[in-house]
Amino acid sequence: MIASNELRAAPGAEDPAATITDSMAAELVGYNLKRSYLVVRNAAQEVLEPMGLKVVSMTALSLIVDNPGIAPSQIADTLQMERPNIVVIIDELETRQLISRARSKLDRRRFALTATVRGRRLRDQASASVAKAEYAALGALSDTEIAQLLDLLRRIRGAKD
Repeated sequence: MIASNELRAAPGAEDPAATITDSMAAELVGYNLKRSYLVVRNAAQEVLEPMGLKVVSMTALSLIVDNPGIAPSQIADTLQMERPNIVVIIDELETRQLISRARSKLDRRRFALTATVRGRRLRDQASASVAKAEYAALGALSDTEIAQLLDLLRRIRGAKD
């Protein structure tokens, strides 16, 4: 097994079986968060792909389900994405009839997004599948440690939930 501060060489490297050490970076919080995120994200993406979703489109759909009438700009702000990129995701969700888009009753210049029944069902299915995949990806942690990890991550991002 590879130690936590070692990586396998990239395919095509001179010796693909060689181990690359990343001892300095392995002591950095951000580096470990990123590497851990990739493990969890890849597990999530694997179960979302057959549903025709990506992690970001599932997240946007979930925001729409949980916040009927949300504006695209609010999704962009929440996900810290550029608004044109969110428009592409929203267009895809709308084309698949997972959401509907209507003019906001409060501000006619804005759109209000609402999930369809089909969208809510897919979000629920995707959420359950991702939770199971994440749990499997975090197999080295106990239930208590996973709960503690979630609490710590929420505290880092300043979440009130």
